Amino acid sequence: MAADEGAAYGAAILAAVGVRLWPTVDAACDALVRGAAETRPQPDVVALMNERYDAYTRIYPALRHIQDARPASLGTSASLDAASQSGVG
Repeated sequence: MAADEGAAYGAAILAAVGVRLWPTVDAACDALVRGAAETRPQPDVVALMNERYDAYTRIYPALRHIQDARPASLGTSASLDAASQSGVG
């Protein structure tokens, strides 16, 4: 069986074990889970991601104070994201 929703599929497997359709999670996974195609890293993308991560690790210490100094009244980053998407702020 193919499943696109990994978390939901995993929950269904655990439920099946819970109602004793399989004796263990390992047994249920052996019966139900099949590997998909292997995804291999693309060397050019790996190099680009490494460059960007290096830049991030160099600038993070200089920018961290911006997050630390944000007034509590601004809320969490999730509330800021919601406000920006709704056109508020």
